[in-house]
Amino acid sequence: MKFTELKEQSTQDIERVLATSRDEVRQTRFALVTGQAKNVRDIRKKRKIIAQALTLLTQKRKAEKK
Repeated sequence: MKFTELKEQSTQDIERVLATSRDEVRQTRFALVTGQAKNVRDIRKKRKIIAQALTLLTQKRKAEKK
């Protein structure tokens, strides 16, 4: 998911993306440990999505307070 797509979504949708991305990172870590997954870069991509979602949530919550 691109950052521009995240910007257009509502706060609830961003929270949903955040939860699913965190779950995917957890599952990918387990898969790497057990030897089922070979692509280490997936974790990096998903962590980037998590950081972007958290940034957008913070920005939207600050904008709502004003």
